[in-house]
Amino acid sequence: MVLYHSTTDSLRVGNLLLPPVSTGVKREHWRTKYEDVVFLTDSMRAARMYAKKAAAKYGGNPVVLVCEPIGFLFCTKNAEYTTPKAKVTDRIRVTEKTM
Repeated sequence: MVLYHSTTDSLRVGNLLLPPVSTGVKREHWRTKYEDVVFLTDSMRAARMYAKKAAAKYGGNPVVLVCEPIGFLFCTKNAEYTTPKAKVTDRIRVTEKTM
């Protein structure tokens, strides 16, 4: 299974994705739960959509990261997962062609 995380090229992302409790960055400012995990999805369509939302909030271009979970992988909804952190294995810039 391939897992994705959405972000933008204006946010610095290294080889590891860390949760908001460690980075202080979260797309949903109202979120009070799940601040200690990273969200991943197995849906490229959902990843593209969330990358566009991240770009609207933070600026920059939408980017989808291909990731490997580190630690447990918990399915929260149909295509949505959480993990304590994740290793970035590839980056995909979202363009009109990749939509």
